Amino acid sequence: MKLGTLFNQKEVVLSIECFPPKEISSYEKMQSVLRNMKTLNPDFISVTYGAGGSSGGVASSDIASFLKNDLSVESVAHVVCMGSEKDDMEKIVQNLKDKKIENVLALRGDESPFRPLSKTFKHASDLVTFFKERGDFLFLVRAIRKVTQKAQPLKRTLKHLFLNKTLVATISLLNCFSIITFSTVS
Repeated sequence: MKLGTLFNQKEVVLSIECFPPKEISSYEKMQSVLRNMKTLNPDFISVTYGAGGSSGGVASSDIASFLKNDLSVESVAHVVCMGSEKDDMEKIVQNLKDKKIENVLALRGDESPFRPLSKTFKHASDLVTFFKERGDFLFLVRAIRKVTQKAQPLKRTLKHLFLNKTLVATISLLNCFSIITFSTVS
């Protein structure tokens, strides 16, 4: 289900965010934790583009697919500009289509030695435009940016939010975090 329908039906929407484990060997444990999280009845669970995205750990799309197709919990896959070029994104689009993932959170992402600036995708709106030309996805964008040394002035941030919301995105998310730690006692 595309989340636009959910946001139109409910006044309050509960979501949980998870991140892919860095080690493939931790995936079974994560699946168990996600099964437990399902009992909280979240409206959807978003999956960050962690652990190097699809390399160096469990792919975000695999977790989003597990949530949607095995647990029947709607999922949102995060996709970032950083470190991604056109060929990479073509594969990601096809992978999400194959796994029937309809909801995508488009983010610029954080620059790092492992994720350099993209020549093709400079803003989340560039990703959304690219995806829209290739599939029928619902797009979410971040409403509030992280404050960093390289953060743009608020006026420019609001200009990009307006561009994202009016031209390409369906939903803008404002993150309000409540950290809950799940651990096992031996």
